[in-house]
Amino acid sequence: MTCEERTESSSRTLPFSTSTILASRCPTSSLCRFARFASLSLVILLHLAGACADTGPTLPEPDGVWSRMTEDSDFGRALELLAQKQTDEAKDALRRLVARDPEHWAAQLKLARLAASPEEKESLRGSLAHLADSPRSADVRANALAILSVLEENAEAKDALLAKALSIDEGSSLAHTLKGALEEERGRSDRALDDYMAALAAGGAPHEAWFGLARAAIAEHRLKLAEKALAVSERLAPEDPRWSYDLGTLLLSEGKRPARAVTALERARKLQPRDVDTLLNLGAAYLACGKTRRALKVLEEARRIDPDDPDTLYNLAVFYADHGGDRKKAIRLFKEYLEKTDSNRLRVENWIRELEEEVRDGG
Repeated sequence: MTCEERTESSSRTLPFSTSTILASRCPTSSLCRFARFASLSLVILLHLAGACADTGPTLPEPDGVWSRMTEDSDFGRALELLAQKQTDEAKDALRRLVARDPEHWAAQLKLARLAASPEEKESLRGSLAHLADSPRSADVRANALAILSVLEENAEAKDALLAKALSIDEGSSLAHTLKGALEEERGRSDRALDDYMAALAAGGAPHEAWFGLARAAIAEHRLKLAEKALAVSERLAPEDPRWSYDLGTLLLSEGKRPARAVTALERARKLQPRDVDTLLNLGAAYLACGKTRRALKVLEEARRIDPDDPDTLYNLAVFYADHGGDRKKAIRLFKEYLEKTDSNRLRVENWIRELEEEVRDGG
């Protein structure tokens, strides 16, 4: 029996991590599968009619333009300094870099985001405004205006600068990316998705266009598109566990490719071995593949890390009730769960009564 076949035949499926989601019943299972995505702060319901029917548009491959900037040794040194919390030294390194190459947009953008004092912001405004007003190419002037928007706190001023940038160069991938981020902040994931797609279509897009597209596609229930964007995000930022976690969670939510979900979640686990959400979803993925021993091992590991986590107690209770053959232990775990939270109380109390009856009947 394949992983896919086992998924369909399971009588009750372990939930994903449920720390920020709403629980509900699925027509084919005692538990509905929902997931909290690391890259989103909102609640996502994945089991929607037709959600997985989205085939997604054809996406371009990353063209390497932004990668060449971020892989620059001087830029890398600045990032190392930031990681060491040597912010002033990092800013100095970035200033030297943009003095040598004013069109190093990754450095310009990082500097703008690090600018804290009014003096720093004013200095950057001056140099960027000079670029925007120069006789340079349209893409240079548009990019300078786009980064100027980062220095503004007023939303209308940001919008005006980005609109001006796109009027100069409607194919400015940087302007589209920053506009997409603004739309995300406003809760307009549909508009954000359009801007991120425009950024990628234009070429030379910042890596965050891929990250943003993944978030927006999840929010819009464009799951196939999200999967493609997450796969690219993994390649672009292999050190960031969010993308492997979200990709694995997304694959698991579809219920058709649990083996691939295991692979992605194992990558996330290597990057954040003590993250309980990752372990819970990995346990569900192993169970979907019929690997009950591995599932139990991962779930027990999650419990060792956080013995009081309600989601872990819940998942372990479901495991012992339906897959571990230990109803008494399941009852104890469900009761522990109810001591920690009132979430799903009626449902869990009903399960406890059913399990107690089965124990009395010798089942």
